[in-house]
Amino acid sequence: MKQFTVEGQVMTYQDVGEGPVVLFGHSYLWDSQMWQPQVEALSQHYRCIVPDLWLMDSRKPHRHQ
Repeated sequence: MKQFTVEGQVMTYQDVGEGPVVLFGHSYLWDSQMWQPQVEALSQHYRCIVPDLWLMDSRKPHRHQ
């Protein structure tokens, strides 16, 4: 997964496929993996950007303010 940092907070995301962009978002109780079947299908014709929204990425510790 790719990542970027804003004010010390890292956000990871998938960026797969080519073509018009489809931006995914996930609910409070899920992470970006909920979209995997759709990304697999849509990335054949579209660029799919799928972020792991802050506080939902279980691979890193979180800083609470």
